[in-house]
Amino acid sequence: MSGNEILSREELDALVSGVDKGEVDTEGNISSEGDAKPYDITARVRHDNCDSPVLGMINDRFAETLGNSLFDLFRKRIEVKVVENQVIKYDEFTKTVDEPANINVVHITPNGKPAFFILEAGLVFVLVDKLYGGPGHVKEQTTWKNFTPTEMHVIKKFLGMCFLDMQKAFSRIADIDFEYKNSDIELRYIDVFKKEDELMTSKFHIEIDDFGGDMKIVMPYEIIEHQDSGKKQGENNASGQDPVWCHELMDNVYEAPIEVTAVIGETQLKLGQAMQLKKGDIIPVENPRHVILRTNDMTVLLGELGVHNNSYAVMVTEKRC
Repeated sequence: MSGNEILSREELDALVSGVDKGEVDTEGNISSEGDAKPYDITARVRHDNCDSPVLGMINDRFAETLGNSLFDLFRKRIEVKVVENQVIKYDEFTKTVDEPANINVVHITPNGKPAFFILEAGLVFVLVDKLYGGPGHVKEQTTWKNFTPTEMHVIKKFLGMCFLDMQKAFSRIADIDFEYKNSDIELRYIDVFKKEDELMTSKFHIEIDDFGGDMKIVMPYEIIEHQDSGKKQGENNASGQDPVWCHELMDNVYEAPIEVTAVIGETQLKLGQAMQLKKGDIIPVENPRHVILRTNDMTVLLGELGVHNNSYAVMVTEKRC
């Protein structure tokens, strides 16, 4: 028998002879015992954090705008990080929530879909403590009933900022808004999703002066599913254009900083004259008809010099590009 053969020639002959004589049972009985479960091969199961490129772009934009909003509230730099993006079934998601937590049920308009904005208890205590001038320490909670009216006031204030910033993050994808409905501390008391519902879940870490916690935002995946499909088709088709990627690119281009120089007047000197200049000398310059605005040595605008809010300013009179 060679190294690639499973049975030798003699073993194969004996097996065939046994079948012919009825000595080998070829019917066989398949045992019904075991843990076999039905499996739908058409069902989509997503556990890859990078499965949804559109969700990733939305969350990056949301984290940046929320950080700016929190800076305006606390007057200090607040770090907001995207920890995780997932598209999973609701039944799987429930296993990832640490309870008790501040679970806020939100209504998405205009499609009428539900959503969760879930704040870790520790994050709530840090926000409350910081907002009222404390150091941000997390208090120990031995028994749970619910959050106090003061804590709920801060939570709703924070959620209001989240709603506005998430609306901005979605602006290139869909025109949606969020409305607070109610809250609880355990998911078992909330019945808005079915076990098989496919959800996009996003986890953010918010840190204020070395104190903070996590927030999870949960929404139906169908809100961006068609955008994800279009993006993936565009990635597979070299000639296809992805509108989401184009908008994202244009947003970044428009946010690129440039240096603009205002030229009030110009004159020419000979090298010898320039070398003889000393402190107190006067260089005559003609009264300019326009102030020239340049970027990268290219004239882009013309304007008139004036004063605005007690500062020198230029009023644009003509566009050159």
